[in-house]
Amino acid sequence: MTVTSHPSEATLLGYAAGTLPFGVSLAVASHCGMCTCCRLAVGQWETAAGAMLEGLPGAESPDDALARTLARLDSPARENSPSPAQQHSLTGIDLPPALKRANIRKRIWIAPGIWKANIGTRTGAYGHAYLLRLGAGRAIPRHGHSAPEAICVLKGSFSDASGAYGIGDFVEIDAAVDHRPVAGAEGECICIVASEGPPRMRGWLGPLLRPFLRE
Repeated sequence: MTVTSHPSEATLLGYAAGTLPFGVSLAVASHCGMCTCCRLAVGQWETAAGAMLEGLPGAESPDDALARTLARLDSPARENSPSPAQQHSLTGIDLPPALKRANIRKRIWIAPGIWKANIGTRTGAYGHAYLLRLGAGRAIPRHGHSAPEAICVLKGSFSDASGAYGIGDFVEIDAAVDHRPVAGAEGECICIVASEGPPRMRGWLGPLLRPFLRE
C-alpha cells in the first residue's frame, strides 16, 4: 500500500493539538493508522508540545483531589458492551484502530450500490462524519460544499477531477470546489467522510439524495 495524498501541515498540527472538529480528527486518525510518515510527524509534534508543557509552572491541586481520585478507583467498574462498530462490522475491510472504537451506526442505502453509515451523533453544529460506500464504478452526483470536507480512503479507490486516490489517501476538499467522485472499476470504495456543512447537490438527483447525505 502506497499512500500518496496526505493532510496539510496545518491539519496535522491541528490534530496533534487536539483542535480539529470530531469528524476531521477521526479522518486524520484513520489516515495516520495507514501512513507512517504522518504518524511520525504527529508523534514528534505531540512530544514537543509535551516538553513545552513540562516547562510551565504547575497549578495547585484542590485539597480534595486525592480523596476524589481514590473514590473513583473504589467505585464499581462499568460493564463493557459491544460497540456499534462491532455490531455493524464491515466485511472485507480491516478498520483503522480509531474507527474500531468509533460509534458506527446502521447503514443507510441512499442509491443502488451506495450506502452511508453515520459515526457518532451530532450536537448543535452541523459537522458530522460517516462511512460512505460506492460500488465499483458508482458515482456520487456532482456537488459542491458549504464548508470544507475531509475524506480518507479505507478500501478501493475513487477519482474526481483533482486526481485518483487509493487506500490510505487523505483528501481535503475546499468549500469552493465542485466534484463528482467515481469509485474505481476494480471494486467497491469505502471512505470516511467528515463535513462541517451540508453538500450542495447539482442536477435533478440533488433533491432526492440531499436528505440522506445531510443526516
